[in-house]
Amino acid sequence: DHVVTGAQDVLPFVAASTQRLDRVIRSAIARKRAEIAALAHALSDPVTGMASRPWMIERLEIAVTHAATCADGWQVAVLFCDLDRFKAVNDSLGHAKGDELLRLVAERLRSVVRADDPVTRFGGDEFVILLEGYRVETLVHRIAERAIKVLSEPFMLDGHAVTVHGSIGLAILAPGETAGQLLENADHALYE
Repeated sequence: DHVVTGAQDVLPFVAASTQRLDRVIRSAIARKRAEIAALAHALSDPVTGMASRPWMIERLEIAVTHAATCADGWQVAVLFCDLDRFKAVNDSLGHAKGDELLRLVAERLRSVVRADDPVTRFGGDEFVILLEGYRVETLVHRIAERAIKVLSEPFMLDGHAVTVHGSIGLAILAPGETAGQLLENADHALYE
């Protein structure tokens, strides 16, 4: 005797005219679209469009949990990338150009990984790449070398060639290590 479409959408069956039902359905669809948009916004970096830091942390935890159940040879690795001289570019050309540079960096980093490897802007001018699979230690080093190479090539901003370099720290998951420890090890390796 009721049509229930959500907590705020209770429509008595006798009052369910086509017009009212249409309004309730449109309202429910609009709310769902807003929820999806809010979730997408929360899970993506507003500057680069890449996945967000919270998304990467959750994805890394899933990868570490998965690795614990896999046969020998399955590895999880993290590359932590920091841009050198980004602050100077941001300060001299402005934040809008700094954001544009971050988008270009994101594109270049995506170009050096496999299609399924997540790349995230972790914050500021820091990026994280997650690699997993059987015996990825060779792949990790190749991707780090490729990333350093593409980041050292000049970026064009308003007709000016801008050069920044990337520093990369990498870590491979050790038995018993947590996602947080793996990420911390990659971060420490970056500064060594």
